[in-house]
Formats: sequence, C-alpha cells, structure tokens
Amino acid sequence: MEKLIEKIPTWLLALSVFGFFVLIAVSIYSGKPFTIAGLEFGAIEKPDTQKESLPVGSIIASVLSPSDFSHHYGNDWIIADGEEVDTGTDYYKITGRKRIPDLRGRFLRGMDEDASVDPQSGREVGSLQDDSTRLPTSPFSIASSGSHSHTGTVGAVRTTKHAHLDGGSQIYPLDAEHRLRTPARPLIIEESGNHTHSVSGGDGETRPKNVAVYFYIRINGKGQ
Repeated sequence: MEKLIEKIPTWLLALSVFGFFVLIAVSIYSGKPFTIAGLEFGAIEKPDTQKESLPVGSIIASVLSPSDFSHHYGNDWIIADGEEVDTGTDYYKITGRKRIPDLRGRFLRGMDEDASVDPQSGREVGSLQDDSTRLPTSPFSIASSGSHSHTGTVGAVRTTKHAHLDGGSQIYPLDAEHRLRTPARPLIIEESGNHTHSVSGGDGETRPKNVAVYFYIRINGKGQ
C-alpha cells in the first residue's frame, strides 16, 4: 500500500484531498451526505423535530399571517377557522372529524378531566363554550349617600290671593309674592309600587388583557 501511494504523483494526491474537502463542503451546504466505498461522509441528515414534537392536531400561536405561514411552512398547517378539511388529511384519519375548531377571537381552555374547575361537565374536545359572568368573590357595594331627605311639591290652582290644592276643596292663602303657604295638612308622596331600576354602561364583553395572534392547527404529517 505504501509503495502504491509513493507511485502516485504528489499533485494528484493534493487534488484528491482538495476534491474530498470540496465534496464535504457541498454536502454540508446542501444538507445531503455522500458515500464513497460504502462509507458515508458529509452532512448528517437531521430528524424532522417539527414532525416528532408537534403531531397532527397540535395548535400553535403565531404572529405570521396565513399567507406567510403557508409560504414558509407548507400546507401541513392551516389557520383554525372552523372550516372543513379533506377526508384524505391525517387530521380526519386520526380524529374522524372533518371540521377543525374555530379559534378566531377565542381563548383556549384545557379539558377539565375531572379537575372540577370547569363548571360545564361533559364537554368534548374542540367544543365551543359560551361566555358567562360569575358572582365575584368579593361582593360589590353601593356607596352610601349619607343622611339626606327628598323634597316634594304640591300642585295648586292659584287665584290672585288664594289657592286650593289639586283634588281638594280647602282654600289656602298666598303670601305677598303669590306663593302658596305651607298647607295645614302634611304632604304625602305617593308610592311607586314594586319596581326596578336598570343599570346602564359596561362594555361589549368581559376579557383579560390580551395580545392578538393567529392560531394554526396541524392537519398533515404523522412524524413517520
């Protein structure tokens, strides 16, 4: 072997070594290994960690628009907008569902699984839950107005010097400025009966502070 190597010109050995390193560089750049005499050199193919760590049905949040997301990551992911998917997708084959969840403008909530946190029992994965408002732990209170009184007025039909109360026949004199003097009988404010008062104001929904993102769901790619 040594004698054979000695017979090879030095320039040819140098060219061979140079060519070998060029092949390695090209292999690393392209991400594809090459084989010589059954031995593999160059780049080692990396596993698709996205397929392994994010199976079909996974949901991720992103600030990328649907067009940008599709351009960079292909059609294995689609925006979770409640649309139907083809029966040939892995999503349908695995879940048996044609329609994906509609997560537009909604928050995600983990399945309760007997944790007794979600008051609505028997929910299915992907089901929509309507909004609601629970009584606060700390009760609301209405500010006190303090001690005060309410005033009332008495209707009167006036003449030049006298007046009589509405619904009554007794005459009451007016003062010098033609104002009704305090009547001899007490003022009675009629009851309004059983009634309620409405509360106005408020916003369109109850929500925590949040940041808007897109939700995408994986419909293809079993990681095989």
